[in-house]
Amino acid sequence: MELINNHIRGVILAIIGFGIFSMTDALSRIFAHEGYSVFQIVMTGQEIGLAVLLCFSRKLGGLQATLASKNKKLHFMRAICVCVSVPANVYAFSVLPFALTYTLLFTGAFWLVLFSGIMTREVMNLEKIYAIIIGMIGAIIVLRPWADAFDWRMLIPIVSAILYGVQSLMARRMGGQETPLSLAFYTMLMMAILTTLWVVMRGDFIMPDMTIAPLFVMSGIMVGIATLFLPLAFRYAPANIVGPIHYTQLIWAAFVGFFLFHETPDVPTIVGGTIIMCAGLWTILAARRKSR
Repeated sequence: MELINNHIRGVILAIIGFGIFSMTDALSRIFAHEGYSVFQIVMTGQEIGLAVLLCFSRKLGGLQATLASKNKKLHFMRAICVCVSVPANVYAFSVLPFALTYTLLFTGAFWLVLFSGIMTREVMNLEKIYAIIIGMIGAIIVLRPWADAFDWRMLIPIVSAILYGVQSLMARRMGGQETPLSLAFYTMLMMAILTTLWVVMRGDFIMPDMTIAPLFVMSGIMVGIATLFLPLAFRYAPANIVGPIHYTQLIWAAFVGFFLFHETPDVPTIVGGTIIMCAGLWTILAARRKSR
């Protein structure tokens, strides 16, 4: 009974965490449209989010154990990937339809499987190969490079998805050696430092007015809470239960895009997104069967 309750806790935390991330992405678009630079948006979110995370560090393994990590080189390399992908995501959300951006970002799961086979010599069975091919077909349908609607900026979420695959592979290589806190701490710290330096040197900082300032604070707190909830979700429930819940972000994206930005996903986005989601779930279910 306790196991079932823990799994339910994990599922609830994951749904809330992924939903909160969707809301912070929506706020990022609002900030960008108000004239704030991508780097100021990322800087504020990471600094406030990191402060929130440190307040709950004991629940995530403790700061002392995190600082004692023996994988600082891998953490640094992961942080480089994240420092490129997060600003790229913020920019993509500001110029592309919400649901379309999320759909393309979800190809990251296929890049992770592909890189696992290439870099770690993980066995690539036919199920994985078929899932990758089908997922990429879905991405091509969304991109529609043959149509007039193609926008080169659609490639930005694809690049972010590739970087997601790389940094996720690095996290997997660290295995159980790391605290849940360390997987977020080093990337958030480096992003906070680099974006602050960029904003200061470029003079990109704009003082938010009394209307926007509370939203910036709320967004940063939400980043911290979501970053806290997801490691706890994976602690309460196994990855093969929490993993499929990640695809609820597509539902969140459609909801947020429609009600906040009056966007309706077009047919290629719906068709391609459905294919990507099905292929991703196929990969997760295949991994679950293998682990039994």
